[in-house]
Amino acid sequence: MFPAETAFSERIIPALVAEGVQWVLVDNIHFDRACVGYPHTNSSNLFAPNHADQVNPDPSTSGGAWVQLNNLWAPGRVSAPFGYRPHYAQYVDPNTGAVTRMIAVPAARYEGNEDGRGGYGAFLYDAVMDQYLAYNTDAGTPDVRGVAS
Repeated sequence: MFPAETAFSERIIPALVAEGVQWVLVDNIHFDRACVGYPHTNSSNLFAPNHADQVNPDPSTSGGAWVQLNNLWAPGRVSAPFGYRPHYAQYVDPNTGAVTRMIAVPAARYEGNEDGRGGYGAFLYDAVMDQYLAYNTDAGTPDVRGVAS
C-alpha cells in the first residue's frame, strides 16, 4: 500500500494488518526524523521533530551517514543506508499493550519529488544515487549497476 505522504500513522497499523496488508510505503523522511541526531533544517518545509519521537539511534554512529544530496532539490540531509532500508513499524495499544507490526518500506522523498516534477530526463539518477552507493554494504542487496536484465 502506498498512502499519500502525510496519510500514514502508526495508529492505522492494526486496521491495515487486519485487512491483510503486509507492508506499506512510507516517506523516508519519517525514518530520518525519528533518529537521534537528525539534522533538521527549516529549508525542508517541515517542523522540527519532537525529541520524544527520536527513538532510533543516530545512523552515523553505526556505519551510516547523513548525506547531503546534490543535483536535485534536497535541502536536508538524508540517512544512508538507514533511511533507504525497510523497517518494522509497530503500534502498541495503550489499553492492552498489544503490539501490531508491519513492514514499512521507505519511499525516497527528495528523489521521488525530483523524479515527479522534473520528468523528461531531468532527474540524474546515477549522479544522485551514486552519492549514497558507498553505504550499500548489505550483501543481501548488492550493487546491480551494469547487470543485464
